Amino acid sequence: MSSYTDETNQQQTTSIDKHNPATSHTKDKTPKKPWYNQGWVWLIVTAIGLSVLFFLLRGVIDQLSQLTQQTSEQTKALQDQTQVLQNVKDAINQLAMKVQASATKIADAIKETTA
Repeated sequence: MSSYTDETNQQQTTSIDKHNPATSHTKDKTPKKPWYNQGWVWLIVTAIGLSVLFFLLRGVIDQLSQLTQQTSEQTKALQDQTQVLQNVKDAINQLAMKVQASATKIADAIKETTA
């Protein structure tokens, strides 16, 4: 019976010690850190930050890719237009040379008939 009473007294002392602020401070040697100083909080914050950074960079890379593609398409269109304009310029130069040659022949023919 005495062991039963010893156990009951020990349980009562333990439960009293748990609720007594004076004894709880002496048992805890390290004070509890606030929630914002916990490692898991900063791990979550870092994971969220890296995720946001990843998605932002992915969006920027997609936009740059689209911009590069559009620039490439516009460059090709400008090269095609430049080629067409060069062909038109060459055709006009040939036409001008033929007109000049024809004008020279006509002038020479007029000079021969009047002479």
